[in-house]
Amino acid sequence: MKRIVIEVDDVVARNWKMSCQEVRDRVTKIVARELKYPKGYARPDENEAWQHYQRNLARLPETILNMKRSQEEAARNGLTEEILEKLLVEADD
Repeated sequence: MKRIVIEVDDVVARNWKMSCQEVRDRVTKIVARELKYPKGYARPDENEAWQHYQRNLARLPETILNMKRSQEEAARNGLTEEILEKLLVEADD
């Protein structure tokens, strides 16, 4: 890790000097996350990300069921792994 210097007001500097290592570690992680993935650069805020995760998790059983149904229908229609591979190769050409 590299060290950086940031300017803060007197109260923050005094509190930083008196803070325990746990607090310093938390602040370091927050600063690192904010500077590594700034908002507006493909990083949603934490609440938005959590809500997105919850929605996807709720839809997971339905998604898996739809995938199984699609696989069954493809098998009924005669699609094999070999045929699928051939189709995918042709699509790349």
